[in-house]
Amino acid sequence: MKKLNHIVLTLTMFLTLLSSTLSAQSETIFHRHNSTEPASLDPHKIDNFWEGNIIKDMFEGLVSIDAKAKPIPGVAKSWDVSEDLLTYTFHLRDDAKWSNGEPITSEDVVFSFRRIMTPETQTKLASLFDFIENGADVLAGKKQPETLGVYAVDENTVKIKIITPKPYFIELLSHFSASIVPKKIVEKHGDLWTKSKDTLVSNGAYKFVSYKPQEFVELEKNPYFHDAENVKIDRVYYDPTDDKLTALRRYRAHELDNVEQFAPEQYDFIHSNFADEMKIYPQLTTYYFTFNTENQKFSDPRVRRALSMAIDRDVITKVILKAGQIPAYSFVPEGTNNYTPQKADFASWTQEQRDERARELLNQAGYGNENPLKFVFSYNTDAKNERIAIAVASMWKTKLGVEVELFNKETKIHYDNLKSGNFEAARAGWHGD
Repeated sequence: MKKLNHIVLTLTMFLTLLSSTLSAQSETIFHRHNSTEPASLDPHKIDNFWEGNIIKDMFEGLVSIDAKAKPIPGVAKSWDVSEDLLTYTFHLRDDAKWSNGEPITSEDVVFSFRRIMTPETQTKLASLFDFIENGADVLAGKKQPETLGVYAVDENTVKIKIITPKPYFIELLSHFSASIVPKKIVEKHGDLWTKSKDTLVSNGAYKFVSYKPQEFVELEKNPYFHDAENVKIDRVYYDPTDDKLTALRRYRAHELDNVEQFAPEQYDFIHSNFADEMKIYPQLTTYYFTFNTENQKFSDPRVRRALSMAIDRDVITKVILKAGQIPAYSFVPEGTNNYTPQKADFASWTQEQRDERARELLNQAGYGNENPLKFVFSYNTDAKNERIAIAVASMWKTKLGVEVELFNKETKIHYDNLKSGNFEAARAGWHGD
């Protein structure tokens, strides 16, 4: 495991464009902007929101969420909680079915959780559920998946035991990584089960039709979904367009029905020309810089602290981004339920005070005019990321004499490099799932 350290920069406002009309055809079609290619269509093998956008439309867990992010019944129509808050009993819907028409049973649920926690599955977010009875030991390979505290009481009832009370457990079950998958199909086809329209069986509002890399993922309405009568869009194309300028051009040409985000330099133009279609709202997201502390340059905390303090977050949020983003001095965003963020001790300092202290720290760590700190800073291709990287590199150069080489890559490659530790310093972001 690579050791990382982070500088948090901004808490995000989400900016999106949504067309007031969809394709006027015999069926309602939605061409959805999705920022990049999915690494997988297996809900137990993903960890990014662009993949989650697709998975959440195809799959459902025991619990779902409504438009206000409140938990509502999903595959389970109801649930009971024991007095000690350690045992949850879920009662499955009588009409819960897979997209091939077969019923969803408690065995599918048990199989799904065992699959999530089995090390060989390599579920990227399995640790979210390690508080299920024996979960941590199963994930570590110390116990067999059959010992996991998820049990089939009967065909339509599932019991889950946890080792300590978790007030957010029900909400967590709505996360895409807790999606229920079809036991018979996955056992028969293994990891190849998501590669074909005939085997990629789902239980959400939509079912898989086709995937053309660099073009689209195509889904169509699932007639067996328990709430199918309220699904108004018949077909969805998820278009992977990394570049926000290109996405806006495609939106204006009616090739896309929405744009998930747009670049800061587009803000004034969009506000003037698409004011009724532009939506700006808070998002539980932190934009941050991460450092590989196995690299000797960043093993000294004084270096990381100096680099953090020298970043003028107000310039980034008010001059570069300009859409209400909030300077970040904690990793967990403000507005997180039942949590008060613990801010950096220099949050109340002036920028001049921070800069002065940053120079002192970097000098103490052995860097200065005669021995400048040099490193490569990586970011995924995006106009916003590029502008922030250029601005911060300039701040570091002007204030601290740091020499930064900027290096950009396509989003998937960028995050693969982060996960493998193939970087020195880089930008990243984290969404509250």
